[in-house]
Amino acid sequence: VGKMFSRKGQYSEPNDESTLDSLSRKLATDLRTNIRKFASYPILSKDWMEMADSLQRIASIAIMEQKLPKKGDEGTLWEREELTVRFLLEEGKLNMCLRLLNDFKLATTNPATKKTLIKKASEELSLKPEEVEAKVDAFEQNMGVLIHCALKSVESLQTLDIPLLIKHSGEVLAVIAENPKIMNEKTGQALERCQETLVLQYLLSLGRKLESLSSEDRVMELLEEYGVLTSLVAFMHRHYALYKGMGDILPNLAEFLALVFDTEHFQTHRDRIFSNDTQRMQACDLRAAFIDDMLVDVQARKKLQPLLDTLNVFKRKLAVNS
Repeated sequence: VGKMFSRKGQYSEPNDESTLDSLSRKLATDLRTNIRKFASYPILSKDWMEMADSLQRIASIAIMEQKLPKKGDEGTLWEREELTVRFLLEEGKLNMCLRLLNDFKLATTNPATKKTLIKKASEELSLKPEEVEAKVDAFEQNMGVLIHCALKSVESLQTLDIPLLIKHSGEVLAVIAENPKIMNEKTGQALERCQETLVLQYLLSLGRKLESLSSEDRVMELLEEYGVLTSLVAFMHRHYALYKGMGDILPNLAEFLALVFDTEHFQTHRDRIFSNDTQRMQACDLRAAFIDDMLVDVQARKKLQPLLDTLNVFKRKLAVNS
C-alpha cells in the first residue's frame, strides 16, 4: 500500500501513470483525514465506534507498509514508504493513540465492567452485544498493532510519552498476573495482537533505541518503578508455552532482557529489582524453557550474553541461599 501512495510509477503508459499518481494522492489524503479524526471519545459511544471502524483500515495499511521490501538503510521516516506512521507523527496523534489504548484497557480490564459497557452500548446503538464485543476486541488489536508499527521508527520513540508506555505495560502485566486464565482464551491472531503480547514488542522497540534516546537511566528507573521486568519474567514463566512456534515473540523477550540487563542501572541495582528468590528462580527457569534453544546460533548467543551472565549470577545466589 505504501507503494500505492508512491509517485515513483513504473508504468509505461503516461495515462496509467497519471491515474495511479492521482489515486495515490487521494488515498494518502483519505488516510491523513481519518488519522486526524482520532480523538478521546467516550468508550463505546457512537463517535468511538466510528473511530474504531476507521482504525481497522488504518492499521491494515500500516501492516502492509511494514511488509514492503526494505532497501538497506532507507534514512529517516520521511524518506521511507511508511505514510501511516508519518501522518501519525505529523498530526500529533501518536501519544493520543497510546492514551486511547491505555484508557480502553483500564476501562475494560474488569470483566463485569466490560460487560456493563457492552450492554449499555448495544442498547444505545441498537446493536447485538456480540457485535459490540467484536468491535471492542478489534479496537484493542488494531490500536495495538498501529502503535507497534509506529514504535519501530526512532522518530516515533523520540516524541513518545515513554513514561505512559512503561506505565501501561506494567498495568497490563499486573492485571494478567492476577487473572492468568484470561490467556487461555486467546489463540491465533487474538493472541498475537492482544496487549499482553504486544507490550513485549513495545518494550523491545524501546530497548533497542535506549542509547540513541539519551534517556537510559530514566527508562530503567520507570521499568523498576512499575515492576515491568519482574512482571514480564513472571508472565513468560507461566505462559511461554503459548508462544512456542509463534514467530519472534520468545527471541524478542530474550533480546529485551539482554538489553536491559546490560545497562549500568540494572548492573548497579540488580538485587533491588529482582529482590527475592522466587523472582530469580523464575528468570533462571526461562533458560531451560526456551532460551537454550536459541544458543545454537553463535550470533544469538553473543547478543544474549548479558542475559546469560545475569542468569548465572542469579543461579549462584540461589545456591548460596538454599
